[in-house]
Amino acid sequence: MKEKKKPLIDETKDDDIEPILASDVEKNNNDQKKKNSYIKYILNIVIVLIVTISSFCITFFTDYDTITSSFNNVDWLWILASFGLVVLAMLVRSLIYFCFARLYTRKYYYHQAIAIDQIGTFYNGVTPSSSGGQFMQAYTYKKQGLPISAGASIMVMTSMIYQFVLIIFGVLSLIFESEKIFSIPAVAISDTFSIPILPLIILGFGLNVAFIGLLLLMSYSKHFHHFILGPCVNFFHLIRLVKKPEKTRENLRIQVENFKIELKRLLSNIPFTVLIVILYAISMIVLFGVPCFVGKALGATYELNFANFFHSVFYSNFHQMITGLIPIPGSAGVSEYFFNQLFDSYYGLVNGQTITSGAQIIWRFLTFTLPLLLGGIVTAFYRASPKEQVQERVINRQTFVALQRETYIERKQSADTLYETTRLTRQAIMSSLKIRNKKEKEEKKKKLEEEKKKKLEETIINNDDWNEFDIGDDD
Repeated sequence: MKEKKKPLIDETKDDDIEPILASDVEKNNNDQKKKNSYIKYILNIVIVLIVTISSFCITFFTDYDTITSSFNNVDWLWILASFGLVVLAMLVRSLIYFCFARLYTRKYYYHQAIAIDQIGTFYNGVTPSSSGGQFMQAYTYKKQGLPISAGASIMVMTSMIYQFVLIIFGVLSLIFESEKIFSIPAVAISDTFSIPILPLIILGFGLNVAFIGLLLLMSYSKHFHHFILGPCVNFFHLIRLVKKPEKTRENLRIQVENFKIELKRLLSNIPFTVLIVILYAISMIVLFGVPCFVGKALGATYELNFANFFHSVFYSNFHQMITGLIPIPGSAGVSEYFFNQLFDSYYGLVNGQTITSGAQIIWRFLTFTLPLLLGGIVTAFYRASPKEQVQERVINRQTFVALQRETYIERKQSADTLYETTRLTRQAIMSSLKIRNKKEKEEKKKKLEEEKKKKLEETIINNDDWNEFDIGDDD
């Protein structure tokens, strides 16, 4: 028998080849995404390191004599106290994440919330405009056992409350430190050009207010909602400020719907929301007070009292408003410069020399560099850190918007259920209160009637007693 000759060309069907080719293409795309993600993060970290080190070197060598002189007389107990404030602020933020997680599960521990805070600190520090932390924190919640929809809800709610508290501090800062605002010197860019700080502060405050106000108006006014998504987006597209109008509209819709969902969830539990507002206020006050302690460590002559401490808090709030406008990872370089501009008059002179540059170096190390390093260590070694998500997706604000879109239906259903349950519970409470009030009124009325009856009986008895005596005219 003759052996059949094998065909020179494999007669595999096209249907068998297509899945293989599709999987190869998908694998190549994933590999490319991983590569791009790695490159982007490495570049961000390198930018932060270079700019931070450069700004440190410029500050140090520009004021070498004054910095070394102030460091020679440093009080390490005040440095330790400053570090304690940073740690306390971190613990309070972690408590916020812990409280939110406990709304969804009882099997959640405080050390897990600390890891959430540290991972958020790291990714916020190495991404422009602190845009990467929320996404990574949401996925860390998922790896800790919460649904991804719960993680997304928590991050949206914390962002909303943070913005609200920041606005409150902004209003107080503008009220109590108006004199300071108008006395801040302009930023000299060159010999002939300078930028006044006042417009930057007002712009930063205005953007925070506009963000919340815009979402509120778009959430509860259909006409305003259509006006923003229609004519406004088209106008910005015409002047080249918006490149992709349809994508912009979709992102705005998502932001508005998520705001409505999570606001409804927050309003369903008013006592809890008030608690979170108080905790955020405490964490901000503690962290914004670090410059006050750092100044005392370097020999500042002001007294440590309520007024001087809150001067530091309000100046730090101005600093937050300005640096929030700069889309640089960690606001590196810009943060240091504006700190010097804002706090120079606050610290004044110590032994005829300024301590602002030395205070800025210590403050920046305690509030940014050290937390960034610790957050990086936790991110690298924490077992629930979502490292594979970094490889699969480029982490930025758009990624978090996409996560909100993916979990929208599930979060809306849970928020609606919670709101309806709370409303029914409130109705039951009010109903029980009405019944109790009605019973109390009836009991009170019955008691009054008994008292009247008793008094009437006593009066009749007294009259009978007087009738026993026959008092004549002769007597």
